[in-house]
Amino acid sequence: MHLPLPSADNAVIEPFLKKLEQLFAKMDGAYGTAAKEHDFVCHGCAENCCKTLFYHHTLLEFFYLAQKLHQLDNITREEMYRRAKAYIRAQPNGALGKRFRKMCPLHRGGRCLVYAHRPMICRLHGIPYTLSNREGPGCDAFYQSTVKIVPLLDRTGLYRKLALLEKTLREQLHHHAKIRLTIAEIIMAVKEAVTDENP
Repeated sequence: MHLPLPSADNAVIEPFLKKLEQLFAKMDGAYGTAAKEHDFVCHGCAENCCKTLFYHHTLLEFFYLAQKLHQLDNITREEMYRRAKAYIRAQPNGALGKRFRKMCPLHRGGRCLVYAHRPMICRLHGIPYTLSNREGPGCDAFYQSTVKIVPLLDRTGLYRKLALLEKTLREQLHHHAKIRLTIAEIIMAVKEAVTDENP
């Protein structure tokens, strides 16, 4: 999938990235509050959510991640391209069958190389949640660390704000194609866009 990269002087995209940064700060705050209520601290575990096959669906998150990838030094960026390519080769097509587990290409030395720019699901994963009156489970580490019964993390308002930002951005860009990309596929889409800009 070919997607354009946001440039530093892009009058349309840049204000949306600033609003997304503010929304992500609210997500981090909501997650932190819920984690504190549950006395939950993620110290990493064998499951490791960075090995989970997540799909990402917004132009906003693509642009925000692309912005950070563009800031990496050339050696690190080339390493990310190699890792992403290997991930995509291993990534299953269609039905997963058995659960696919492979470390995210942006994970290095126990840390995320783009932590401040990580997508929404990476920020909210792990704590049981509600979304439009439906409930979703937390990760295994959560249930091993707490037995407290307290209100769940309500993702509904956060998702709605992201959806509204995404809708408005797409209207202004006249871009309506659906997106369903893993982090690895986003990395390679960024590489493709950079190559097109600098043939």
